[in-house]
Amino acid sequence: MTVRGHSGVLTIAAEGEVETSDTAGVVRGIPNLIPEAVYLRQTPATQASPDLMKFASRFDRKLPPLELAHSIMRAVHEAVAYEVGTTHAHTTAAEAFSDGRGVCQDHAHIMITLARHLGLPARYVTGYLVTGVGASSAAAHAWAEIMVPDLGWVGFDGANGQSPTDHYVRIAAGLDAAAVAPVRGFRRGGSGTEQMTVEVRVEIAQQ
Repeated sequence: MTVRGHSGVLTIAAEGEVETSDTAGVVRGIPNLIPEAVYLRQTPATQASPDLMKFASRFDRKLPPLELAHSIMRAVHEAVAYEVGTTHAHTTAAEAFSDGRGVCQDHAHIMITLARHLGLPARYVTGYLVTGVGASSAAAHAWAEIMVPDLGWVGFDGANGQSPTDHYVRIAAGLDAAAVAPVRGFRRGGSGTEQMTVEVRVEIAQQ
């Protein structure tokens, strides 16, 4: 979208209805256009620190990939407390792990770092999560997907210690959070200040 000659408040609104199903985290019906090996590549956000590499040594690489992935998720869920406001959009996996707290983005980045270090292709997923009937979500959510032979990509939510269910809405996947930013753009010209506010409302539709 390109906007020319505009000043003042600009509002972008989108809405829709999504049908979901519980597949125990297994991703189905989405073509894999990028080679799996690409998702072994670390990025600045997922670069392993000495502490993370030491933490990774606790896992048995000989475990079946699915069991290893679940072990990584449980360990990250236990090691990193979920605390809103303790990190920001540019916090790396190493920084959040060292601090021992963060939000869903940090749990996903840490899981991805560990999985890739252990030889499992992993990608970052952004979407939404509704916690129950009658509840709503006021923010985006994030989790990791790990490639499991014979199953394909499988989701793991380190923040909640579970695989995605039908309460999750998957939007996009990439190497890290920066690759799947929901809104991206730039401003050309002008010397004023700007501020972006994002509001998300996700609810379970009435039957």
